Amino acid sequence: MTGLVRVPDNGFELLIARLTGEIDPGLLVLLPVTEVRFTTVECIEPDGTVTRTRRLISDEERREVVEFAEEYLTDAGVAPFPRDMGVYLTLPAGVDSMDEMAGRLLVAMGEQPIVPSQLAAKLRLALHYLYR
Repeated sequence: MTGLVRVPDNGFELLIARLTGEIDPGLLVLLPVTEVRFTTVECIEPDGTVTRTRRLISDEERREVVEFAEEYLTDAGVAPFPRDMGVYLTLPAGVDSMDEMAGRLLVAMGEQPIVPSQLAAKLRLALHYLYR
């Protein structure tokens, strides 16, 4: 197993974390959110010039992201995480990031269902394989 990584605030990766916690609660850690959140805005000019600007995420933007993730988890049949907690996950051996883990799971599941509850069932099986 590798060290803890912060799970991004999106429904799919939070679902991975929640279901991994079902396999082994010790793989999942919740810590109070203390970091300031930023986003990068990218503008592409007609001449192809790319300008990137970093700015704080507004409270409204943060609320929308959290509500969407909570709705996704609820639709998948699992409990959302507390809003004021960051979700950290111990990745399986040989996996270095949440992006890599999500990619491996998508490949392992083959064709993915669109309905979150059906996706959760397939994810559970794939996760048992990754953490064995």
